[in-house]
Amino acid sequence: MMFVGKGADSIEDMLSGYVHANAELVALREGAVVRREGTPAGHVAVVAGGGGGHYPGFAGWVGAGMLDAAVSGQIFSSPSAAQIHRAALAVENGGGVLLAYLNYSGDRIHFGEAARQLRAEGIAVEEVVIADDIASRTSREVADGRGIAGALFVCKVLGAAAAEGRGLEEVAHLGTRAAERTVSLGAAVSGCTLPGDSEPLFTVEKGQLAIGLGIHGEPGLETQEQGTPSDLARRLVAATLDYEPEAGHGGYEGRLAVLVNSLGGCSHEELFVLYARVREELATSGQEIVAPVVGEQLTSLDMVGASLSTMFLDADLEALWSAPVRTASLRRETLPTADEQSAGTVAAGADAPVQASRAQQELAARARAAIGAAAEAVAQHEERLAQLDRVGGDGDHGRGMVRGLAAAHEAATSATEAGAAVGAVVRAAGAAWSDKAGGTSGALWGAALEAFASALGDVRPPTDAELVDGLTRARDAIVELGGARPGDKTMVDAIEPFVQVFEAEPDAPFAQTLVRATAVAEAAAEATADLVATKGRARTHGTRTIGTPDAGAVSFGIVARAVAESLQHDPAAAPAGEPTS
Repeated sequence: MMFVGKGADSIEDMLSGYVHANAELVALREGAVVRREGTPAGHVAVVAGGGGGHYPGFAGWVGAGMLDAAVSGQIFSSPSAAQIHRAALAVENGGGVLLAYLNYSGDRIHFGEAARQLRAEGIAVEEVVIADDIASRTSREVADGRGIAGALFVCKVLGAAAAEGRGLEEVAHLGTRAAERTVSLGAAVSGCTLPGDSEPLFTVEKGQLAIGLGIHGEPGLETQEQGTPSDLARRLVAATLDYEPEAGHGGYEGRLAVLVNSLGGCSHEELFVLYARVREELATSGQEIVAPVVGEQLTSLDMVGASLSTMFLDADLEALWSAPVRTASLRRETLPTADEQSAGTVAAGADAPVQASRAQQELAARARAAIGAAAEAVAQHEERLAQLDRVGGDGDHGRGMVRGLAAAHEAATSATEAGAAVGAVVRAAGAAWSDKAGGTSGALWGAALEAFASALGDVRPPTDAELVDGLTRARDAIVELGGARPGDKTMVDAIEPFVQVFEAEPDAPFAQTLVRATAVAEAAAEATADLVATKGRARTHGTRTIGTPDAGAVSFGIVARAVAESLQHDPAAAPAGEPTS
């Protein structure tokens, strides 16, 4: 379904818009995108292309150090031999023409015919066919698969070799070597949607991942459980490394180029998460990445998926891959130093916690267990919280709560294992929650746990009265930071009556009061369905939020219930009355 209306599948209109938006780099000549400054005299003219629907491939690769021209057919259709022939003549400048194309029957036929015509006219021509998709190969030994995102590596090597003034045969030889050393594998959760259609070309069952799909809307050759980013990275890396040359063979020494490519509908945030895991997998296997690229490079319209491409480098290929380039989608002036490439996240140092008494450490362990129980409970309700948040927000509340509580539990575990007191454990959990969850809820929960911890102390176990004081401080911190009051349809509508139960029964055992207060908070959270949101992002939706409980209030009830049940399962979980030594 097209946002801009009917007729949006015109490749001619797309190319016109593209060249006007990048007029400092490219121009249109004979229907092809060409370098604005033209091919340098005597240099090989590198021409590549294929069907439309794959931007940035190939128009986005036209520029200094890469392609001299890109020719495009209609969506998923090869350009004609006549188009290719005209493009080659438009950019040939005395050095001959190199035609690069993907291994599809239409492309082979039309580029091959254009090459025949050019040779008949006395123009020197070489061809490089790109067949990097390992899923569609008939055997491991035969490079006869489809051409996909690995085309970026091949076109970059060809363009860099031509820019150095190398002859046509040498440029073709290097391009062929790059193609032979490049492998790719793609995965997706949804097929692409052709312009004007309302349904994708293929679908994947929820929770499943299609592996080995093509860039023309072909479905995957197999499916697997979606799993985690680490699971996907492990699968893609293992598959591509299966084609790794032996060390020393053909100059390969464990260095490779890496592309994590969006197939069109995968966000950059997801790509960077995947790349982080790919990088870890390759490092574990002993490979060294050279000048990685993460982003859209060869897409399939709006397909929700990504592909991993690797090129196993020798000295020549590495130099050409790392050489300067200036195109609309790939720019590299100078290569980062080895230290810059290998720079990772450096964890901030933290002072070792003061060793607490045994009684404090026992309470700390119980607090860690309660936080862990809350993390599990929220994970089970993630989808419901997301659905509630979509009514008046952006649907990220469930994910944020899961992420925040997981970080809180990890921090609490580390602090407990280091012998910290309960106050330090809760404080560490709050800081991690705020840091990792992000958003309003992360800030509020982080502030609440920090305030609660301030009442617990680090020397002796807290009394029931001190625990209640901590809850009061936590509520006040949320109100002060968020600015909400009861009736605004926020978490305050659940935490206010929750704390009031404790304040109304100051002498009751804490653990018993917690059970009653939790029931009150849960009921109050559900009652927010009758309210109109007046704070936060939901306030802009006005009465549309009536009938739906507030996600923050509901998640507070879930956390409170999990903590109460965790403490109930451990009779010694909370102090009763006087402090113990």
